[in-house]
Amino acid sequence: MGHNSKKKKRGGGGSGKKKKASKDHGAYVGDDDNELLSEEITALCAIFQDDCKIVSGSQPQIIIKLRPHSKDMGYEDLDVSALLLVRCLPGYPYKCPKLQITPEKGLSKSDADKLLSLINDQANSNAREGRVMIFNLVEAAQEFLSEIVPAGQSQGSVICSTTDSSAQLIQNDIAISSKKKGPFVYGFIDLFSGSGQSWNWSFGVDETNGINSTVPLPKVDGSKLMHEIQEKKLDKQAEPIKLQDIKQGPVLSPNVKLETLEEESEDSKKSIYSMDSSRFLLEEMEGNGGETEKENSVLEEDSTEDDWEFGSQQSESFTSLAHDQGSQHVKRDLIMVHLLHLACTKGPLADSLPQITTELQNIGILSEWAKDLASKPISLLNRTFNHVFRQHMVSSRISQFWELTSELEGPSTSLPSSRYLNDFEELQSLGHGGFGHVVLCKNKLDGRQYAVKKIRLKDKSLPVNDRILREVATLSRLQHQHVVRYYQAWFETGGVGAHGDTTIGGSRTAASSTFSFKGTSSADDLGNENKLESTYLYIQMEYCPRTLRQVFESYSHFDKELAWHLFRQIVEGLAHIHGQRIIHRDLTPNNIFFDARNDIKIGDFGLAKFLKLEQLDQDPGFPADTTGVSLDGTGQVGTYFYTAPEIEQGWPKIDEKADMYSLGIVFFELWHPFGTAMERHLVLSDLKQKGELPSAWVAEFSEQASLLRRLMSPSPSDRPSATELIQHAFPPRMESELLDNILRTMQTSEDRSIYDKVLNAIFDEEILSLKDQQHHEGSLRLAGSDTSAIQYADLDTEARDYVVEITREVFRQHCAKHLEVIPMRLLDDCQQFIRNTVKLLTHGGDMLELLHELRLPFVNWVISNQKSTFKRYEISCVYRRPIGHAPPSRYLQGDFDIIGGASALTEAEVIKVTRDIVTRFFHLEFCDIHLNHGDLLEAIWSWVGVKADHRQKVAELLSMMGSLRPQSSERKSKWVVIRRQLLQELKLQEAVVNRLQTVGLRFCGGADQALPRLRGALPNDKPTRMALDELSDLCSYLRAWRIEKHVYIDPLIPPTESYHRDLFFQVYLVKDSNPGSLTEGVLLAIGGRYDYLLHHMWSLENKSNPPGSVGTSLALETIIQHSPVDFRPIRNEVSNSVLVCSKGGGGLLAERMELVNELWEENIKAEFLPTPDPSLTEQYEYANEHEIKCLVIITDTGVSQKGSVKVRHLELKKEKEVEREILVRFLQDAMAIQFKNPSIWN
Repeated sequence: MGHNSKKKKRGGGGSGKKKKASKDHGAYVGDDDNELLSEEITALCAIFQDDCKIVSGSQPQIIIKLRPHSKDMGYEDLDVSALLLVRCLPGYPYKCPKLQITPEKGLSKSDADKLLSLINDQANSNAREGRVMIFNLVEAAQEFLSEIVPAGQSQGSVICSTTDSSAQLIQNDIAISSKKKGPFVYGFIDLFSGSGQSWNWSFGVDETNGINSTVPLPKVDGSKLMHEIQEKKLDKQAEPIKLQDIKQGPVLSPNVKLETLEEESEDSKKSIYSMDSSRFLLEEMEGNGGETEKENSVLEEDSTEDDWEFGSQQSESFTSLAHDQGSQHVKRDLIMVHLLHLACTKGPLADSLPQITTELQNIGILSEWAKDLASKPISLLNRTFNHVFRQHMVSSRISQFWELTSELEGPSTSLPSSRYLNDFEELQSLGHGGFGHVVLCKNKLDGRQYAVKKIRLKDKSLPVNDRILREVATLSRLQHQHVVRYYQAWFETGGVGAHGDTTIGGSRTAASSTFSFKGTSSADDLGNENKLESTYLYIQMEYCPRTLRQVFESYSHFDKELAWHLFRQIVEGLAHIHGQRIIHRDLTPNNIFFDARNDIKIGDFGLAKFLKLEQLDQDPGFPADTTGVSLDGTGQVGTYFYTAPEIEQGWPKIDEKADMYSLGIVFFELWHPFGTAMERHLVLSDLKQKGELPSAWVAEFSEQASLLRRLMSPSPSDRPSATELIQHAFPPRMESELLDNILRTMQTSEDRSIYDKVLNAIFDEEILSLKDQQHHEGSLRLAGSDTSAIQYADLDTEARDYVVEITREVFRQHCAKHLEVIPMRLLDDCQQFIRNTVKLLTHGGDMLELLHELRLPFVNWVISNQKSTFKRYEISCVYRRPIGHAPPSRYLQGDFDIIGGASALTEAEVIKVTRDIVTRFFHLEFCDIHLNHGDLLEAIWSWVGVKADHRQKVAELLSMMGSLRPQSSERKSKWVVIRRQLLQELKLQEAVVNRLQTVGLRFCGGADQALPRLRGALPNDKPTRMALDELSDLCSYLRAWRIEKHVYIDPLIPPTESYHRDLFFQVYLVKDSNPGSLTEGVLLAIGGRYDYLLHHMWSLENKSNPPGSVGTSLALETIIQHSPVDFRPIRNEVSNSVLVCSKGGGGLLAERMELVNELWEENIKAEFLPTPDPSLTEQYEYANEHEIKCLVIITDTGVSQKGSVKVRHLELKKEKEVEREILVRFLQDAMAIQFKNPSIWN
C-alpha cells in the first residue's frame, strides 16, 4: 500500500487538484482523502473480484471474504473463512475505520476476537501515518487464518497427507521449541567477506546446478499485484489506473499456491525461449541430444521433489516449440554470423566484427546468442556450422559460399610481444585436463624449470580478470613442504607457444596484463582483448616430475610403511590448505605430485573456486581429458570416483569435508594396489555406489577399513578433518612425541625457562636475518618486489582520501565526535568475544591482538566514562588473518554510534547516515537495506519448528540468500538448492522446510507486505509484538527521511555480531546488468542496536541503568574497490552546528525530523534530541553538554500561524524570528561570519 498523503494534509487538504473518480465508485468521492479511498477500492475489486463487495453510501462499506492465504502451511483441506466488514469514516486514512469480523466456517468466537484485535492494531498503526490500509488488513487476516485449525477438527486430521509420518509431529516440535529458547544465532558473514582476501567455505556455487534451465520464474501472487497497483495508483504524480484496464490484464487470485511456477509475462516467455532453446539446440547439434533429454527429465524430477510445480502440458508444448521453431532461428543466426565473418575477415571491415554485432543486436536484427557466438573462437562456429549445414555444403553448386572461415585468416596487424615467449623456453608438454594445458618451461632469467599452466577463458572483462589474478596471488602466498608453489599469473590474448596452440608461431600473441606480487595490471592492454578471439590465463607453478597416478600404475609391490608415509604427507598438505580456508575441490592422484626429492606435493588447489566452467573456453588444439569426469556443484570438472556426494547432489554450501571424501578414495588406492584398470574400475564402482569393500582386504586391514568408512561417510559432518587425522590416525613418531612433551611442559610448568628459550630462538637476529634474506631473494626472483609495501597498489590514493573525507563529512553533519581507537591491545582474561583475530607475539612472550572491529573499545570507553548520551565516529583499519605467509590483511572501516535516545529513532538516524554515505558513491537503485530484529528471528525459529541444535546450520545456509532481493528470481532459484541441502544433509522434516520456504519467499519484502503477513502468522506474544512494532516504527521514521525504496524486512537474516539482539540491518550493493558486474550482492555495511552488549558489560557498581546504544560499521575498503564515481576534491566543511528544538506541540517530532533533514541536505551540521517529546530544559542541557551554540526552535503556533522559527545563539545571547522559507539562507549567511555581525540580528 505504502502511500503517504502527509504532504496533502499539511498543505491544507483541499487545495490540491482532485482526480477524476472511476465510474464504479464515483458516488462517494468527495475530497482528496475520499479519492484515495476510491482508488484503493478500485484495486481491491480488481484483486478479490467476487470476494469483494462494495456498499455505496456517504460512508462506504467494503465486505471482503477472508480465506487462508495458501495451502503451503501443511494444511491440504483447510476449511476456514470469515467476512471482514470495513466501514471507512470521514478522515480516512488518518482516521481508523470501523472493523467487524463475521465467522463463516471453522472459526471460533475466540479466534475471531483475536483476529479483530490483530487487525485493529494494524489499522491504528497505519492510521497514525495516514496510509491506506485495507489490503494490509486482509493480508494479516489471511496469514492468521492459515494458522487456524478448523473448529471441530483434530490436529492430526489437517496435517498435509503428502508429508511423511514424522511431519505430523511438527506442531509438537513448534510447541516445544517455543517454550525452550535456543542459542542466539549470529555470524556467518564477515563485513569484509567480499574484499578479495576471505576464503570462506564455498558460498559462490552455481545454484542452477540440478535445475532445469527452461523452468520459468514463480508466479507473483495477488499481494504483489496489489502493491504494484498501489505504487502506481496512490502516487499523486502518476496517472490513475482505470478499473476496466485492470480487469483486462491478468487478474491473480490472492490464494495462489506458493510453489506454483508460471511465466510472469509474454515478454519473459519469449526471452526464456530464445535463450534456452538456442542453447538446447546447440547442444543437440553437438551430438548430445539424448543426454540433454535425459538430463531434462532428471531435473524435472528434482524440481518435483522440491515442491515446485510445473504444468506438463505447458512443458511439452514448450519443448515442441523449441524443436519446431527454434532450429530455424538457430540456422538463421548461424548464417548471419557466417556472413559477418566473411565480410570482416579482410578489407576495410577488418577488426570491426565486435562493433557490427553489437549494433545489429541493439536494433534487433541479431540475437544475443548469435552475438555471443560471433565473439567465440572461429573453431566453435565452424564445428557448429559444419554439423548443421553439412548436407548443403556437399550438395550446393556454390561451394565457395559454404567454405568455413579459417582461423589463420584475419587482419595482419602487428601485435605486441608475449611475456610467455619472452621469459620462457618451452621444453615439453606435461599434459592437459579440465583446467587447461600444462607445459614444462625453462625461465630464461634464472635458468630454473617451472610448470606453466595455460587456461583459455571466455570472459574478457577487466573486473573478472582482475579478480582471478587476485585469487592466484592469494594462492601464491601458501608455502608448505607438501603444497605445490604458485608463483605468479598473467593474461595474454591469442594462442602462443609450440605446445597446444591454435595458431602458428608467436605472431598471434598480444600484450599481457601481468600480475605478480606487485599486483599491477594494465587496463589498456586488456581493452585490446575485445579485438582478439581468445584470452589465456598463465600460471607459473613449481615443477614436479611425477604424479601419484603414475606411481599407482607402476605399483610393483605393496609397502605398508610407504603407504602411511605418503598418506601422512598428503594429509599434512591438505591440513595446511584447509587451515587457510581453501577447498581443493579436485583432489585426485593426478593432482598429487612428487618433487625431485620424492616428497608429496598437492597441486591445482583452489582453482575450482574462481575458475567456473562457464569461464573456461575449450582450446580446440587440446580437448579436455574427460574420461571418467563429472560436473561438481560448482560447475567444475572433477573425477567421478573422487567426487563427494554433496557436490553431486548440488548442495549450495560445500566445506572442506568434500576434500576428505576424495582423500578417502586416494587412501584406499594407497592400501589396495590394482592389477588392471578394469579391476580398479569395478572395485571403485562398488565402493562408490554401494559402499562395498573387498572382504579379503577388510579382513587384512580392518583398522584402515574403519578409517575409510569414516572418510567416505555420506554426511560431511561425520568425516574427520585433516587436523584430526594428524592427531589421531597415524602411528606415533619419536620426533612428534618429543615435541609434544616440550609443548606440554611449556603449558603446565611454572618454570619459564623452556618458554624463554623458544622465544629467544624465534627472535634470534641471525635466524631472522637469514630468513629475511631468503624471502628477499625469492621475492626478487619471483616478482621483483616485497608484498608488504603494496597493500593498495591497485587503488588510487586520491580515491581512498575522497571516500574518507565524504564519510567524515556525513558523520560530522550528524554532530558525531571523533574518538581514535588504539589498533591493538594485550590479550587478557577479560576477552569478550572469541574471534579469528590476528595475534602477534612480542619479544617478551606477550600476545597482542589487532583490532577485528571498532566497537568494543568504544563501549569500554562509554562504560568507564558513564556516558548517557554521545555520538562518535571512527575511521580506522581493522585486521584479518592473511592467507599463507603474508602480513595481516588491513581493511578500512568507518563506524558511527549513538548512545542514548529512543530505540527506533536512533536506529533510523544510523541508517540515514549509512545510506547517505553509500549513495554518494553508488546509485540508489543498487543499494538495498535489509532489516530484522533479534526477537523476530527467535519467533521465526519457533514458528517454523527448527530445533535448537539445527539453527546454526540452517541460518548458515539461509545467509546465502542475504544479499538477494526478496521476491527476486535469484532468491527463488537460490532457495531451490538450499532446500535440497536442508532436506538431504540436516534431514529436516518437509513441513519445517515448507514453513522456511514460506518465510523466505513470502514473509520477506517491503514493510507494507511483510509486516502484516508476519503479524497474522506469528503468535501474538509480547516479544514478537514489540519486535514488529519497533520495525514498523523504524520504517515510519525512515519514510520521514525519504528512505523507502529498496528497504526490506528480511526475518531470516541472522546478525553478524552476537550483540545485535534487537533491531539490526545489513546494506548490500546489488548487481546490475553491465558485463563484468557483481554476480551477487556485496556487503557494504552492518549495524544495529547493541543494548545487550552494554547491559552485559555494565558494572554492577554503577547505580544508573545503561543507556540504549546503536551503531553502524561501513566497509569503506569495499566501497573503494567497487565505487564507480569520478573522484573529486571534497568541499570545505561548515564549522558550526545547529540543534533543532521544539517548544510545546507534543514534541513536534515530524517537524523536527523534516527540518533537520533539510539542513543536512544543505550541508549544515545539525541534530535534534532523539526523543519524541523532550522538554525545552532537556534540549538546552543537551546543547550545553555537546557544546552546541546555535538553536533553531520550532513552536506549534510559529509553524501553523506565522510560518516562522526562532534562531537563538546561546553564547552571543541573541535571538531572531526567521521565516521558515529563508531559514537555510539565514543560517548560511550567519555561519559565514560566525554570527558576529550585529546586523543579522536586526
